[in-house]
Amino acid sequence: MTKKWIWVGTTLICVTLWYLTREKPQRFHGEGTIVEFIRQGQWLSVFGGPLAKRTELIAMEQFEPFQPGLSLDDASRIYGQADRIVVAEHGAEYAEYHNQYGRIRLGEEESADGWVGHALYFYPYDRRPEVFLRGAIVSHLRSQPKKEVVMLFECGFEQPFMHVVITRGDLTEVVWEDNRDLVRRSDTSQCIEK
Repeated sequence: MTKKWIWVGTTLICVTLWYLTREKPQRFHGEGTIVEFIRQGQWLSVFGGPLAKRTELIAMEQFEPFQPGLSLDDASRIYGQADRIVVAEHGAEYAEYHNQYGRIRLGEEESADGWVGHALYFYPYDRRPEVFLRGAIVSHLRSQPKKEVVMLFECGFEQPFMHVVITRGDLTEVVWEDNRDLVRRSDTSQCIEK
């Protein structure tokens, strides 16, 4: 047997073992206006039903008056001069503001293919997940994981409108995507993954 075939065989065995040992998704019935939860490792996907309001999933008032989808100029025009401007890697720029609940960054991020997104980043002062996430979601969190990411989906969208990052039990970052930056499902009445 040649070295090439030994390498191919070893690679196939490694890939097969990786596939067989990775954690399978666990599905849980929803509660209230949440139709389903899916847990896979550190990821918890939360699928809102057709009548679900964002306020039934999270404490939306913590963002007020800020919204995603704004350039630096738009943010300045709507909310006034930023507390500071943050320039990140790869040319991303953010206007940073503060409200009574935490730090908020609005800005523009460009991907390698030229797509520009306008997410809102939120860093809360009170980092307890139960202060931001509603009870039905909190009850599905793991106890004290190293890291957990809650992805919140609205009915009719393939991508989550929000990611909530929890590190060692503390809510460390929220990323709220503008709906214009998300992909809709071909069947907009479909709320969950098939």
